[in-house]
Amino acid sequence: MAKVLPTKKTAESVLKALLSASDLKFISKEAKAVVMVGMPGSGKSTISQLLSSAYGFWRFSSDQIRTEELFPDQEHRLASEHDQVMLARHQVYLELTRRVALAVSRGQRVVVDSTNLDDKRDMIVKGLLEVTQPESLAMVCVKTPEEIMQQRFNWEGKEAAQAWGSVYKYWKGYLKEGKASYPTPAQYAGIHVTSVKRYDLETFDWSTDIGVIVWDVDRTLYQPLPAVTEAVQHHLLSAIADTLQVNTAEAQARFHQMYQQHKSTTASLDALGLDGRTVIDQAFQQIPLEQHLKPDVRLKRLFQKLSQFHHVILSNGSLAATERKLSALGLPLSTFSAIYATYELPVIKPDLQVFQHVIKQTSFSPHQHLMVGDQIELDILPAKAVGMRTVFIGAQQNAADVCFATAHGVGRLFGVEV
Repeated sequence: MAKVLPTKKTAESVLKALLSASDLKFISKEAKAVVMVGMPGSGKSTISQLLSSAYGFWRFSSDQIRTEELFPDQEHRLASEHDQVMLARHQVYLELTRRVALAVSRGQRVVVDSTNLDDKRDMIVKGLLEVTQPESLAMVCVKTPEEIMQQRFNWEGKEAAQAWGSVYKYWKGYLKEGKASYPTPAQYAGIHVTSVKRYDLETFDWSTDIGVIVWDVDRTLYQPLPAVTEAVQHHLLSAIADTLQVNTAEAQARFHQMYQQHKSTTASLDALGLDGRTVIDQAFQQIPLEQHLKPDVRLKRLFQKLSQFHHVILSNGSLAATERKLSALGLPLSTFSAIYATYELPVIKPDLQVFQHVIKQTSFSPHQHLMVGDQIELDILPAKAVGMRTVFIGAQQNAADVCFATAHGVGRLFGVEV
């Protein structure tokens, strides 16, 4: 996917929440070089990018030098398990130090994005002190709590979480043994040493990070239609009654019992011994849907005004039924970068694999996805569990990041009214 993400409102506003006023004043006005310090995955890269955007710092990254230039065949996340990579760290830091010092000597302000927890930090500082004074240097420590970092690791999937976890364990052990440390003002006379005061970076102005909007369909893109709901329910209960050889009241009671457990109509039907996908698909095939579901001009205008995003459908249903509903709403299928009708997938919502599948296909980070849905257990909670942002369509409640009465309100997150 190649569309451009929405532009940051102001990186500076985020930095104001991360740093004290005095720290931010020094960094923004006086610092010629900022050295980031923190565990892998702590948020150093995000903060260094904010500094680059807000104040024009050139960003130098040890990861980039290691993985993209000097040692592209070595996986940096597994550095602690590869002796050859560990031996290469010295060469990487020599090159990093050379580039940083050269940039400062030429009058450019720089931010150094690297772990900088061991003696390699002193290599960077020594190189900088050869071209500038200690009073023009700052160190920013990012001491993110382990539970927050673990959550970030899990967003990328099991394998990535294990890889990140191995590196984290390595550095945690080094800190415990005294082989690594965070800097203190006493160690670095004249250098401005500080720490960020917030670590939940994903909560800052998060709407500006969104690149993919993931939409549920039923009761999300359109409000409940009593006639359609009644017709579908009648079909489902008839199918349950015929299969279990019970009356309609008993069929309804058993379905309700299963739904309380599974939180999914499809999964509930499966648990009762029916093929849930087939039963629901047949129900929608038999309904004259176009008599009830009409084109929504406001909804079409919303998608036109939010064309900078990728729009993805994620709905429990068949592809044919999903496309039929979108067409009835007057939404061209070309509006959507992808349509994931889960009946075409091995699993359905609320299984986390469904949401992870979407993330994998889009190639955007989890927090750059916005899930819009009408069911807490089916849409909102699993989306949040994999790191997506969420919008609940319906009455106000606390499970989602934002709530709107109808899908038309989603545009307000991005300054759009329809």
